Amino acid sequence: MKNSYLIIVLFVFQTSFAQKEYALGSFKINNDDLFNTSLVSGTVAGMDMGFDGQKGFIKFSAHTGNGYRNNILYMRGNDGYVGLGTNAPRAALDVANIIGNGLLGTVFGRLPEGDTSGEGTFLGVRGYGNSIVNGKSFAIEHSFFGITNSSISFFRGGSTIGGGISFSTNNNTEQVRIDANGYVGIGTKNPDSRLTVAGNIHAREVKVTLNAGVVVPDYVFANDYKLKSLQEVEDYIKQNNHLPEIPSAKEIEAKGLMLAEMNMSLLKKIEELTLYMIEQNKEVKELREENKILKSLSERLSDLEAEVRRK
Repeated sequence: MKNSYLIIVLFVFQTSFAQKEYALGSFKINNDDLFNTSLVSGTVAGMDMGFDGQKGFIKFSAHTGNGYRNNILYMRGNDGYVGLGTNAPRAALDVANIIGNGLLGTVFGRLPEGDTSGEGTFLGVRGYGNSIVNGKSFAIEHSFFGITNSSISFFRGGSTIGGGISFSTNNNTEQVRIDANGYVGIGTKNPDSRLTVAGNIHAREVKVTLNAGVVVPDYVFANDYKLKSLQEVEDYIKQNNHLPEIPSAKEIEAKGLMLAEMNMSLLKKIEELTLYMIEQNKEVKELREENKILKSLSERLSDLEAEVRRK
């Protein structure tokens, strides 16, 4: 306590009388008679308080064992920005740490069940590939007792404007990826559409908007529509083993199917089937009328035969 009091007194005395340096063992106080003051403890650590002509600052430095490291903590006066490992912070808190491949660079927080040192249980940033383009750059990871459980990974693209993001769960298994084109893949790392799902989808309702050029086939009911005869349809099926204007099983297996187009094609077939049923219903009615007439003639003929036999 006495030593601390003595240091403070000496510091005030030194500042008041513009002394350049005051030493107490390995502890030194330096002042340039203007704005800059430094407190140095030998080669172990130091703190600088000063003014660089534009802004005031406070910075802390320390010995690393192999050399001296400046700007471990830097606080800038004009905007209150704080830098860790940099004297030029670009935000309220700028952590400047070069992360090597697979190394943990920043820990945001640790949970009670984890360690206070080492891997433990934490949320942090880990560095990955150092290549300029392509590959994983870094990830925000949740580690549970030293095992990465889930993460958000950031990928470099094929150019400076490329890049993507992936989301992983369950032992850090990738589940979702968003690539540089904005394509989203669920269960796949290579989405080829706005949404590519490698698996099942369960939804209460799906709304499909038709692309330009895809027409709802109500034209089937127009008076000038040329409806194929059932004989023509039968001949086509015998030759091709599938309905006209419907892709074959091999085509669907090779290329998949476009849901909107397929629904419109199936709707067309349903509408054509409705026309066939209407036509057949007319034929059935005509046959019924003809059957009534034939039945009436048959009854009259039977009556005449009976009358002839009686005579």
